[in-house]
Amino acid sequence: VFLLMGVSLGGVDMCVYTMILECCSSNSVGRYSGYYYTVSMAAQVITPILSGVVMDVNPAMLFAYITGMGVLMGLSVAGAKHGNAILIDEVVRREEAAEAETVRELAGLWQALSPRECQVAQLAAEGLTTKAVSDVLGIAERTAQVHVAHVCSKLGVENAVGVAQIIARLRARGVLQ
Repeated sequence: VFLLMGVSLGGVDMCVYTMILECCSSNSVGRYSGYYYTVSMAAQVITPILSGVVMDVNPAMLFAYITGMGVLMGLSVAGAKHGNAILIDEVVRREEAAEAETVRELAGLWQALSPRECQVAQLAAEGLTTKAVSDVLGIAERTAQVHVAHVCSKLGVENAVGVAQIIARLRARGVLQ
């Protein structure tokens, strides 16, 4: 039984990297690997203590305890999606595809803005106040406020900071100049 448990544990350790990749983004692989190995080391410290307690309380229960822990470990491994193991390059590719889709959606929202709204958005994103925007464009301050509100509404953000973040993403992807 101990030999089977050791082989099973070795199999779990070999599958850990691919299981972690399935459960998190490429930016957090290190953190989740650290979590896994911390818990794994804690288990290696606690398991002998628990086994000793079981042996002291009722030595006949040791076999049942070990078998139960083996079944629990086997169910944990079976519950993981390790049949669909992916490599870090695939995780990065998926994240880039998701970002490209988001940028396409944002570009569509940007194209729905009027030329004046685009001007107002870019000025607001540069940190200009509505008063400064109105001065630069030669429009009333209230008109600039209305334009900023329309831009925020159309882009689905709450304020000029959100507009600036969208513009930065679109510029980073070459959609905007």
